[in-house]
Amino acid sequence: MVKTTSARWRVFALTAFLSSLVLPVSPSLGQTAKLPPIQPARPGTPFPSMTDLQAINVSAAPGESHLAPFNLDAAMAGKVVVLMYWMVGDSNSEEILQEVAAWAADQDGMALIGVVPPRGKTAGEVAERLQAMSLDIPCIWDVSYRVQQTVRAPTVPHSTVVDSGRIVRMLGAYNLQHRVLGDITLEKYLATAVSGGGAPTITQLPRHYPVTELIDGPFIDFTLNQVPKGERVRFSDHVKDGQYTLLVFWSPDCSHCKVELPILNDYYEKHRGSLALIGIVKVRDQGIRQRTADFIKAHDIDWPTVDDTGARIFQGYKVRTTPTTVVVNPHGIVEAVLIGSNVNLEQELGPLLGKLENPDVAAGRPTAGN
Repeated sequence: MVKTTSARWRVFALTAFLSSLVLPVSPSLGQTAKLPPIQPARPGTPFPSMTDLQAINVSAAPGESHLAPFNLDAAMAGKVVVLMYWMVGDSNSEEILQEVAAWAADQDGMALIGVVPPRGKTAGEVAERLQAMSLDIPCIWDVSYRVQQTVRAPTVPHSTVVDSGRIVRMLGAYNLQHRVLGDITLEKYLATAVSGGGAPTITQLPRHYPVTELIDGPFIDFTLNQVPKGERVRFSDHVKDGQYTLLVFWSPDCSHCKVELPILNDYYEKHRGSLALIGIVKVRDQGIRQRTADFIKAHDIDWPTVDDTGARIFQGYKVRTTPTTVVVNPHGIVEAVLIGSNVNLEQELGPLLGKLENPDVAAGRPTAGN
């Protein structure tokens, strides 16, 4: 079921793509230099003909090939199609592929077709993964990156929607909760298309921030080591009555973080009584750990920053860009998400903290002097 966010949903999008948690799937020049020119798919135009592809043979017997001929034109005929680029081992795209597959299974007139690149995997390994995920869908083995270049997928997951007349309707949908047209999610868009209600062409999708799907739900708890002290920090210890708690996802190598964190720190100093901050950094090596410690010291940041080696918490909160700030209210509910460095903290957090710092005003009672 798709979760509908409340009117409190707030996102401040950056004007350019930032660092992402999903893995790049763009082919190198060495893999594509000898291929013939490929016609990119464009919204509102027919999807290019592809009759000579290969797909993963999940049910191959021992000794048989895990690849079989695949005619994409025939698979698309008369159906609303979601062509989803994903990657074996990328837990995020695998999870979304399963979610879309489960939903599409109940939709007559719709087909989900996976597309997977041969990045460090064999066709047999892809077949094993599909079996492990209990997925019975066609999955194109994009060994030449032909489909990837056609749909211009820079990252996974990446979905292309083609209507029953083979017309491309959108490129780059993220998941079923992606708001593709105003408040219309991809799920609602596809359901309308399958029912014959039409599928309007969307030339440019709004960017989707999956972390916003957590709004109105409970925070995800964790215990991690603090940088640089190494002390254990449990997030739930900082979520309590009488204060808001901010979970700040950042990186010492992120230029936007270098702008935002000192501003956040100043704001925190002014509202210590009603505000707690926890920073979290995706540490990949000792160099990042040291740069994190140096930044904390240089800017006198005295709220804890923890080490998310392996990016387990980044993935759990579905954070794709830094800085991302998750706002948790005194009841442990995610109330807002702030993305980027161009955030007016007083405008966005001021009304929330004001209710805590001035309970008489929040309750409508007169204050002294009034």
